[in-house]
Amino acid sequence: MNFSSKKILTIITFATLAVLGHWNFWSHGIYALGFNTTLFWLCLGFLLWDNNPLLHLKKDWVWITPLFLIALSFSLFENPWLKIISCFVLPTATSIFYAYSQLINAKQHFWGFSLLESTIKRSFLPAQHIISALSFSQNRFSSLFRQQGNHDINKRIFYGIVLLIPIATLVLVLLGSADRNFAQLLDTVLTQFFNSLDLSIFGKVFCIFALSILLLAALHALKDPYEITESKLKIALDDIIVGIVMGGILTIYLIFLWLQIDYLVLDTLPENFRQTERIVKSGFWQLFFLSILNTALFLTVYKNTGTVAQLILRVFISASGLLLLSAAWRMGMYVYWYGFSYEKFFASYTTVFALGVFIYLVLASFSKQRKDVFRYIAFAALWTYAIATVMPVERIIFNSNVQLSQLTSSRVNLNELKELSVDILGDVRTHFSFKSVVINDLTKTQTRSWNVWVDRIERKRCDRSWHETNISLALQCRP
Repeated sequence: MNFSSKKILTIITFATLAVLGHWNFWSHGIYALGFNTTLFWLCLGFLLWDNNPLLHLKKDWVWITPLFLIALSFSLFENPWLKIISCFVLPTATSIFYAYSQLINAKQHFWGFSLLESTIKRSFLPAQHIISALSFSQNRFSSLFRQQGNHDINKRIFYGIVLLIPIATLVLVLLGSADRNFAQLLDTVLTQFFNSLDLSIFGKVFCIFALSILLLAALHALKDPYEITESKLKIALDDIIVGIVMGGILTIYLIFLWLQIDYLVLDTLPENFRQTERIVKSGFWQLFFLSILNTALFLTVYKNTGTVAQLILRVFISASGLLLLSAAWRMGMYVYWYGFSYEKFFASYTTVFALGVFIYLVLASFSKQRKDVFRYIAFAALWTYAIATVMPVERIIFNSNVQLSQLTSSRVNLNELKELSVDILGDVRTHFSFKSVVINDLTKTQTRSWNVWVDRIERKRCDRSWHETNISLALQCRP
C-alpha cells in the first residue's frame, strides 16, 4: 500500500468534513441529509475517478449520470421516503457499476451470473484490505515521531506524561484532604471542566479515523483493472421437451385469461375500499411476478432452442401483455378514484417500467442478434430510479390529489396528504387557505386544520443548519 502525503491529506480532510457535516444524522436521521450529502458523493466520485484510469466520461456517462442525479436529489427536494431508499441504492449501485467500469473490455462481456458475481465480489474487495490500511496508517503515524535525533526525546516525553498523570492525581487528593478550601476549589474546577467537555468529540474522531481507513482500503483495493474469464456455458435444451413445457404453460395461461376476460378491463371499482385494494394489489403483484417470469423464460429459452420453442416464447410474452395492460388499467383507475400516495405513485411508476421491459422483450424476441437483456434491464432500472429521485414527487402527489378531489365521484381523502413533507408547503398555502379558489368546499375547520399543519411542519423541519437543507426547503420555508 502506497499513498502520497498529498493523497493522505486529501482523504483525511474529506473524511473530517464528511463526518462533521453529517454528525446530526444520529439525532435527526434523514432530515440531516441535504447539500452535505450531495457534496459528499461528489467528492467521493472525484476520488474514485482519480483512482480509476479506465474511466472516461464519453463511454461511462450512461451509469455516471444517473448516479449523479441520485446524489443531486439530496440537494433538490426533501422526499424523505426516497432518501431512505437512496441511502441503500446509491452505495450499492456505485460499487457495482464502478467495479464494472474497471473490467477490461467490459462491453464485450454479456451480463450474466458470472459477470454479476464478479462485480459483487469486486465490490467487497476493500473489506479484505482494512488490516493493511490500519498497518499502513500506523507506520505513517509512527514515522512522524521517528525523525532522526528526536526519537529518544519523544519517547522520554511520552513516558514522563504517563508517569505524571497518576502521581499528580495522588498529590491533588492528598492536598484536598489536608485543606478544605483547596478541596472545594478543586471540585469546582473539575466540575466545570467535565461539564464543558464535549464527549462527542471522541465519537467524531473515531468516525473520521474509521472513514479514512475505509477510503484507504477501497482506493488501494480498486486501483487496478481486472479481467474475468467467462466459462463458455452452453445450455443444452431439448427442443421437444422445452416445446411441451412452454406449450403447456401457454395453454394454462390462455385458459386463465379466458376465465378472467370479464375482469381484465373493469368499468368501475367496488365501493368497498378493502375489496378495491385487494383487486388492485393482486393485479400489481401479477404484473410484478409475470415480468420476472417473462425475463427468466427469455434468458433461458432465447437463442438456446429451436424455432418452435422460440415461437411459443414470443406468443407467451405477447399474451402476457394482456395481463400487464389489465394491471396497468386497474392501477390507473385506483389512482383516479382514490388519488396518489407514495405507495400508489411508485406502484404506478413500477407498472410503467414493467410495460417498458415487456415491450423490449417482445422486440428482442424478434431480433436476429442476441440481445444483452440483463444489461438493458439493469441500466433501465438505474435510470428509471434516478429520474424519479429528481422529480418533485410530493408536489405531483399533492396537486394531482387536489385536482382529483374536485371530481363529483372522487373518493380522495385530502387529509392523507398531511403525511407528506416540507416540499408541499407552498402548495398548501396556495390551496388550503381562506382565499382559495381551487378548493371551494372546504369548511373553516378544515382550512384551520391545514394552517395548523403548516405551522407545525415549519417549526419542526425548517430550522436547520444550511448544509443540511435543500433547495426545496429554502423555497418553501418562510424566513
